[in-house]
Amino acid sequence: MVEQATVSMEAAMFLRSYKDWLDGWLSRVLRAKPTPMTTEVDGRLKYQGRSEVPPAEYEEEYRDLKALLMREHKSVVTGFYDAVENRGHDEARAELGLRRALEPALEGRASGGVERGWREFSKEEMRRFLSAGLRRERILLNRKPALARARSNAAFLVEFLAGSSNRLPPSVFIDPDRKRGRAPR
Repeated sequence: MVEQATVSMEAAMFLRSYKDWLDGWLSRVLRAKPTPMTTEVDGRLKYQGRSEVPPAEYEEEYRDLKALLMREHKSVVTGFYDAVENRGHDEARAELGLRRALEPALEGRASGGVERGWREFSKEEMRRFLSAGLRRERILLNRKPALARARSNAAFLVEFLAGSSNRLPPSVFIDPDRKRGRAPR
């Protein structure tokens, strides 16, 4: 997690929210996935309840997939980690990005084999899938690192509450006047 020394009370509030969000995602991503249990009635599937893919098995699938990626697509994975690190983001956020990028490929078993799983992808499909997911995460991480962003949000909030600004922090509140553009570095 990010270094929290010498942060204002307002910035600490934003960092707590970020940590709660990050912890929530990390606990959700690749945890036990519910698997519908169905029975066939007159050629149609009827819902009968839910079962769970044990979390240990899901985590093992993730580790197996990550090992494959490090053998066959190492430059894509390390390129993502390097890009995240170069932007100053913490290691936990990089791991979350990789997990979120890979999660759909781990849904095959939970879908009863209807959705394609990563073991069915050709090497080229896996490269494209991985690249697309990590490209999405890079877009989301095209922002200041957590501590700098929390401080920026806090400064906006303090100015707003003091009455010296009539604009709320654009990263926290909807600001329809904000121009779209590249995130500040």
